[in-house]
Amino acid sequence: GGPTVDLAAQGIAFDASEIDLPANTPSTVRFDNRDAGVPHNVAIFSDDTLANVLFRGDLVTGPDSIDYPIPPLDPGTYYFHCDVHPSMNGTVGVSGERGGGGPPEPGTTATPSAP
Repeated sequence: GGPTVDLAAQGIAFDASEIDLPANTPSTVRFDNRDAGVPHNVAIFSDDTLANVLFRGDLVTGPDSIDYPIPPLDPGTYYFHCDVHPSMNGTVGVSGERGGGGPPEPGTTATPSAP
């Protein structure tokens, strides 16, 4: 469930330095490894210290693709890279809230009573 974001690897580089995911909802990164005979993956960390792994995808040897199921993440900015080639990296922007939003339903706001 949730939205899908496309990310590709080619020439030992990702095609995007930032990916955007919705907050507090599962999503999918559709990863396309276009580097023939070269393994890549996507790993997401809380920051570039790599101390806290939030997601680590399986290695994919190209040319091949995989859908990575990303667990719900809190709003914020995170770091991602390829475990095999850490110079392939970027940021994950997580924003918004799951579901709804928008104005309240008609008749749900308090109105003064007539005397």
